[in-house]
Amino acid sequence: MVDFCSKKKMALAIFLLFSISVVILMVESAWPTRHKIQEVKYLSHLVPLNKSCPSKKAKAISDCERCSKDELRKLQPECQETGFKQKIQCDNKETFYQNCEITPYIDERNFWIFQVVTFTLFAASYSMVRVRQKKLDGLLMDKINRQIASGI
Repeated sequence: MVDFCSKKKMALAIFLLFSISVVILMVESAWPTRHKIQEVKYLSHLVPLNKSCPSKKAKAISDCERCSKDELRKLQPECQETGFKQKIQCDNKETFYQNCEITPYIDERNFWIFQVVTFTLFAASYSMVRVRQKKLDGLLMDKINRQIASGI
């Protein structure tokens, strides 16, 4: 089927598929509520047993982030259960890390980063192929012109 389609038709089909994908992703991402760091939340069920806030009220200072390989190797308790950690600050200004579940917006951000990198690689590859194709077409035209000039 690819042999029967012109470049314009293929480009139009790719553009339409890409546009439909972007519209679908935008619609789906608008449905759930976005996760923001909550200022105050009860953490008694998430805080490891050896660390807790006296008032059981705490503030999340950072987003849920992946533990490094070194932290996983050292068997740090906040990284063992889920592989993610979050920095917490108690009312008395004590800070520590706790385990956490990855949030949907982090997954969404990682997805869009992947899409941008993929599109950049596509654009670079496509441009290199086009440059190479034009160069080879130019060499072929020079060869044909030389053959015609020598035959006349």
